[in-house]
Amino acid sequence: MHNLQDPISNSWNIKHLLTGVKRELGTNQSCKAPVTPELLLSMKKVLDMSNHNNIVFWAACLTGFFGFLRPNNFLVKGTFNPEFNLRRIDVLPCSWGMLVRLKVIKTLQFRSKPIEVVLPHLYNHPLCPVAAMSKVLALVGEPLDPLFRLSDTSCLTYTVFLNAFRFTLQLMKLDHLSYGGHSFRRGAATWGSKVGLSDDDIKIVRLLVK
Repeated sequence: MHNLQDPISNSWNIKHLLTGVKRELGTNQSCKAPVTPELLLSMKKVLDMSNHNNIVFWAACLTGFFGFLRPNNFLVKGTFNPEFNLRRIDVLPCSWGMLVRLKVIKTLQFRSKPIEVVLPHLYNHPLCPVAAMSKVLALVGEPLDPLFRLSDTSCLTYTVFLNAFRFTLQLMKLDHLSYGGHSFRRGAATWGSKVGLSDDDIKIVRLLVK
């Protein structure tokens, strides 16, 4: 370069052309392993479900999986904000299970309308998200309190959730670094394909709660 100035640093056209190419072709990424129903069942076996924090953590796991959600869709990032984050009042019973009203997601940043995600009722199944959420709502709390609130009244943040997830995997003697917060959404899409959802159906769900 002979210490010369970058000739394209001030070129608007070239900079945005390169941005578009990168967006189209993507970049090499280390994809995290998907969460599977089998993994969730094994996780439940090592969790003490009489513990307040485990009840909250488990419900968050099933919300992420059955809702095809990223953790930042339903967990607190930083401090709790009732305008953005889920409260107990944002979960309502419906004919299929429980309705979760998401106020802000990646593709819905200006609260023009909420996105409603249904957690299905899997009767008498150990992975029933409705049963898990019902236990959370049965914990002491007010309607306007954060939905996923820990025993010390702090919120279940993304960082705390990821640490708890990886700690649980360590207890199971699994490679915890192979999994991340996105593993639930990735695993849900893979599982959906296995049980008969079409690629178009999966894409629609993923786009709605992107």
